[in-house]
Amino acid sequence: MFSIYEILPEIQELWGTNLITDVESKKPQGSSREINTALFLLRCLEVGLSLSDLDLLTIGMVLDIWTEKGNDGEKYETRAVVREANQHDFDVF
Repeated sequence: MFSIYEILPEIQELWGTNLITDVESKKPQGSSREINTALFLLRCLEVGLSLSDLDLLTIGMVLDIWTEKGNDGEKYETRAVVREANQHDFDVF
């Protein structure tokens, strides 16, 4: 039986999580400070999360909420043509 620590490097290699890319962020970063507990809690309060909310969320979920909050002011183009489906569309589906 393998422990997770023995096979983790192989899993990371298969998933490509150790790849280093030269991708630049589209938006300038708000802060270059390292996050600590006080700053984490402050940012949570700024987006309306209470301490009891944090019991139900993972750090990843909180980071997703922060990202979505940061994207609130973005304008997105939609080029989809909205039309009602007909019988041919259902047959193809």
